[in-house]
Amino acid sequence: MKKDQIIKNVGARVQLIPIAHRLDERGRSLDKSDDDWLIEAVDDRGVHISDNNGLTTALGFDHIHDFTSNPSRSKDGERFGFLTLTVQLTTQGRDVRMKPTQPGKTIPPDRPLYPSHSLRLALFRKLHDLPGVVVHPTDVPGFEPQDVTNEIVRAKAEGLIEAAILKGDGRVLAAEALKLLKPGAEWLRREG
Repeated sequence: MKKDQIIKNVGARVQLIPIAHRLDERGRSLDKSDDDWLIEAVDDRGVHISDNNGLTTALGFDHIHDFTSNPSRSKDGERFGFLTLTVQLTTQGRDVRMKPTQPGKTIPPDRPLYPSHSLRLALFRKLHDLPGVVVHPTDVPGFEPQDVTNEIVRAKAEGLIEAAILKGDGRVLAAEALKLLKPGAEWLRREG
């Protein structure tokens, strides 16, 4: 869709076609919700939208096949409509991901390669609240031990924590989180 066409609809509330998938923190599908998204702004980078829960994302102009008005819902100056997309949105926590699709066609959710922000938050809080105590993957309740192991490896590679990692046959056999480093503490302060 062209910028000059969609810019006329800033402020409109729209239902997305296809409906965005919603995943919980473990990547399991939640009930579909045909929520309204607000077209907040249009700039040279694309169309900025947000849902009722404060999730925001930017759509490229080529992500929007068309805008269709919904006059039966529009009243008192508030406009409603539909955005038919060429991408499938998947939300998980505060993350919004997208994957190409045919206009308006639903495709299966794009499962994340790693658990959401909440796993890192739980791990870092445990390291912060229990300094000097080794955190094993089974010590972070609510998450699969393999997901915690992967997050320990990732956080160590990013220089956020100290960790002991045992590798063999080209894969990680075990991991333990030892200490929250200064960049990790800063991340926790910002995100927690």
